Amino acid sequence: MNTPIIFELAKLLKEKDFDIPVIYFYKNDGTKKSFKDKSNINFNYFHRNSTNAPTSAPTIAEVVMWLHDKHGIWIAPKKVMGMNKWFPQIYKGDDLIISEIITNSPTEAYLGAIDYTLKNLI
Repeated sequence: MNTPIIFELAKLLKEKDFDIPVIYFYKNDGTKKSFKDKSNINFNYFHRNSTNAPTSAPTIAEVVMWLHDKHGIWIAPKKVMGMNKWFPQIYKGDDLIISEIITNSPTEAYLGAIDYTLKNLI
């Protein structure tokens, strides 16, 4: 998913030491900006201890891979049989953690799982 995560999740990632280069960032007012506007270089706003520094705005895919590589957590949305609803399956190692999140799209399932993971698993 190439959709940047929402501002609230970006702030949680900053607290959890998210540290990979990204194209987008959020200004302190929640406005999303792109470094690609001025260069073709990916940057990372990882200034956890600075309240005035912008915040990295990674894509859902970048967060999913960071969670896997750094914390051994895998997220995969699954469709509820017979319905147009989705829920995230979260794996920590070999353990399956099923949250009670039910959403209307795979994107919402990813975002819900990332939120749950950041608040409860790491």
